[in-house]
Amino acid sequence: MRVIDKPKEQLLSELLQMHQRIAQLEKIVAERKRMAKKASILIVDDDEGTRSSLAMALSKQGYKTETAGTGQEALKKAEGRFFNIALLDIRLPGMSGIELVAPLKKIHPEMVVIIVTGYASVETAVQALNLGASGYVTKPLNMQQVLALVKDTLEKQQLIADKQRAEEALRESEQFNFNLVEQSPHPILVMKTDTTLVRVNPALEQLTGYSASELTGLKAPYPWWTEETPKDKIGRDFRAAKDGKGERFEEKLRNKSGEIFWVEIIPTAIILNGEHRYNLVISTDITERKQAEEKVREAETLRELDRLRNELVANISHEIRTPLASIKGFATTLLQTDVKWSEQEQSEFLTAIDQETDRLTRLISDLLDMSRLEGGALKLDKDNYQIAEILELVNDSLLSLTEQHQLQVIVPEDLPSVFVDAMRIGQVLTNLVENATKFSLTGSPIIIEAEPSDEWVILSVTDMGEGIPPELLDRVFDRFYQTESIATGRKTGTGLGLSICRGIVEAHGGKIWMESTAGEGSKFSFKLPVSKKEKEVAQNSNH
Repeated sequence: MRVIDKPKEQLLSELLQMHQRIAQLEKIVAERKRMAKKASILIVDDDEGTRSSLAMALSKQGYKTETAGTGQEALKKAEGRFFNIALLDIRLPGMSGIELVAPLKKIHPEMVVIIVTGYASVETAVQALNLGASGYVTKPLNMQQVLALVKDTLEKQQLIADKQRAEEALRESEQFNFNLVEQSPHPILVMKTDTTLVRVNPALEQLTGYSASELTGLKAPYPWWTEETPKDKIGRDFRAAKDGKGERFEEKLRNKSGEIFWVEIIPTAIILNGEHRYNLVISTDITERKQAEEKVREAETLRELDRLRNELVANISHEIRTPLASIKGFATTLLQTDVKWSEQEQSEFLTAIDQETDRLTRLISDLLDMSRLEGGALKLDKDNYQIAEILELVNDSLLSLTEQHQLQVIVPEDLPSVFVDAMRIGQVLTNLVENATKFSLTGSPIIIEAEPSDEWVILSVTDMGEGIPPELLDRVFDRFYQTESIATGRKTGTGLGLSICRGIVEAHGGKIWMESTAGEGSKFSFKLPVSKKEKEVAQNSNH
């Protein structure tokens, strides 16, 4: 079968119903075997001896036989049942064998007529062939020759019947499947492996707004793709389908009017003669379902945000009340007139007031930073910095945070500079170190490392705490999300620190992530772009 030479609609039908055709052919072969065993032969001869000998020889081969001595008797028997072959003596009383050919063929057009004639009547036999007979044998009969001719005739007859049935079944199957595709409510298309569209059905035209004439012959990218459509998705999905690993997938697309719609796609690789030549795509419009799911997600998000805001208010209230209570308490104590405090005691009270004031300042700063990040109003004062310079800017804060831990800093001297806002990156490092101290035991190490990676510098903060369960890794950077401190056994802070870290890093064009193993500790890493100056130096050295 040369698929590429067939009309496109016939090709589509063949692709969709190849298994039906195979089943039909198997049925035809089975029918052929069944009919071969039940082939019927009508022997017409006025000589009883000839009739008997032919009937006996043919019956031994498993054929069913009937005999007639005249043309009229033969016609009567033919009207009552079907015969595969009629063996006609050319000389019959009343109606000759030649005259009998036409009425027999009229009753059963598919009947094969073989003329039995003498040597002297070969010309007459040729005349019978012209009238519809399929062959002839001469008297005296060579029974082996007759049996061979009958067998060959039946096989040819069966092949013709098989071909006719197969063609009819194929026509019906193709018409049925073509109509099925055309009338299907599911959008369907067929493409070559180079993504050239060869057919689309009316449902796809209606869904996309593009006509078949606009689409046929186009290659990917297709006009309904959006900027979110993975450009390598078709090849990947159809390679998977070819390997038997294809799965349904969903795509967000855009119709001719610019409206967004969603489809669920089932890819099928069509293999012809062992070669992956065509791809069949059956889609389902799931726009309403996706819209409903989006509304559910929005409602859930709003509920979650409302819950988180309530938690934030409660946490902020706690975080504000605690330092305020301390400040108020120490200030009131210092103002007592009936007690005289020593200089050391006064210094301790003032130090506590100073620390609690710093705590309040950080809290307010976090809230302002989060607000700026959400509003896209965070301003960055970028310049070229060495990582060591940034660490020096926040050195005092880091030492203060890690008084109860072992701080280790590992930064190579030849590390390339980065183009960043040094204060903001210092803030990220401070937040990550502060987070590490909350979730690791007193005396345990906290490690700050930096290393180059292509056009990036990767910084990391590692602790040896309890770690975080895998199911929570995706949530640690969410706003307001908190876990319990290993030191205090309660949730601490506002849950904004890590979210602010992510916002600052991403504002620099970088990325932040976390790795953690329960019982072994956590590692927060983020990458920053190498400064343009460093890139130019590297490029020039390569040239």
